[in-house]
Amino acid sequence: MDNKDISENIKQQINESENMSEEENAGEETVSESTNNSDIDKLILEKEELNNQLLRSIAEFQNFRKRTAQEKDSLRKLANEQFALELLPVLDNFSRTLLAIESGADVDSIKQGVHMIAKQLETALKNCNVTKIPSVGEEFNPEYHEALATIDSADHTSGTVIEEIESGYLLSEKVIRVARVKVAK
Repeated sequence: MDNKDISENIKQQINESENMSEEENAGEETVSESTNNSDIDKLILEKEELNNQLLRSIAEFQNFRKRTAQEKDSLRKLANEQFALELLPVLDNFSRTLLAIESGADVDSIKQGVHMIAKQLETALKNCNVTKIPSVGEEFNPEYHEALATIDSADHTSGTVIEEIESGYLLSEKVIRVARVKVAK
């Protein structure tokens, strides 16, 4: 029973007690008044109890929302920390490569170092569940590919991706960036 129902019930009982004729109340007037007062007191207590329960429930729900928001924030920070920890060795190797360039290292060793860093970056991304979307030779799929151009090609069937301009990536199974491609007509 909600507060409105309780209030209406109290008003109805009061109206009923006022509308009784004196003949019906004769001899029972004192008993009826004490009974009505007792009923009213019970209803008031019940209303207060329900109101307190409602206030406690609201407070519990607000605390739950705050706790949930804090937990989500903590998880987000932890995920960012893990991602940063995976990328820091890559950054360190880029710094070493720049130092090697400044010290006059030969082009072939720098090229080899850059390839190794690229591989290290791919591994770090893979450890964070970031994977490259396959494109060249695949059937064009608008969920994974964005066609920037269509090209006539006798060597490929229509709708086949023939060139990747920019790689696309998935985070777990969610597309975080579509691959930008050229598609055979």
